[in-house]
Amino acid sequence: MSSSPLVTVYITTKNRRRLLDRAVNSVLNQSYGNIELIIIDDGSSDDTEEVYSEYISPEIENYIYLRNPQSKGACFSRNLGIGAANGQYITGLDDDDYFSPERVSLLYKSFLRRSDCLFVCDSSDVRRDKVRKEKLIVYEDMFYKNVVGNQIFTTTELLRSAGGFDERMPAWQDYELWIRLLKQGGHGLKIRESLQTVDTEHGSIRISRNTEKVLRAQDIFFEKHLSKLGVNEQNRRRLLTSMRYGAPIENLKPSGMVNLGNLAIYFICVIRRLKNGILG
Repeated sequence: MSSSPLVTVYITTKNRRRLLDRAVNSVLNQSYGNIELIIIDDGSSDDTEEVYSEYISPEIENYIYLRNPQSKGACFSRNLGIGAANGQYITGLDDDDYFSPERVSLLYKSFLRRSDCLFVCDSSDVRRDKVRKEKLIVYEDMFYKNVVGNQIFTTTELLRSAGGFDERMPAWQDYELWIRLLKQGGHGLKIRESLQTVDTEHGSIRISRNTEKVLRAQDIFFEKHLSKLGVNEQNRRRLLTSMRYGAPIENLKPSGMVNLGNLAIYFICVIRRLKNGILG
């Protein structure tokens, strides 16, 4: 039995069994020796249940398969996995992405080395947010964009105490949760290595390219966070108008402070990228 603490990796999936195979294999191939794998099947109608309900692999001793009889959504499924986790530490994986073999080991070592951090994340390929050296992430850094990425490595206790993912959010679930974590005080750590591949070329639909869901997510995000950032009603209307009618980005220069300009640039970029089909 490994002397290393148990790390839970949870994967939510729906009707992507072949992509799920790749994600699962990347977990089985981790150099870290004590992993619990939890698969949450969000009501798949393909052969996911047949393949994974009684899945057995010599590479992993701790395995849990959970299934929603009817689809409950990504956030519900992620929270189900977080609630079932037995690991002291936890990280997630989307079913269409996959880990490099050293991911869990390097994130765990980084977390131990910087025990003052709430979480650790890596430099993800798709977001082009690579850093030349380690960078501390604070609450204010998140006002401009999601500088964390789509996954973190942290303690299971912390994710549970934060309430998990907001099940109302049809998109931006990760961004919204990371903001809540950082708002509690403290900081995250972004390491320079890129330890997962975010696959945007597989042909299946990604939530981040669903304009309707992103717009609904914006409404919830505004409701929860904009008032706390000191954005008054007049500026809120200006921001929404800018987003609706596509005000030129060059007319909304950021001042380097936490203000309407910073937020507007980010949200307008999101909408424009969605329209152009380039947002991963």
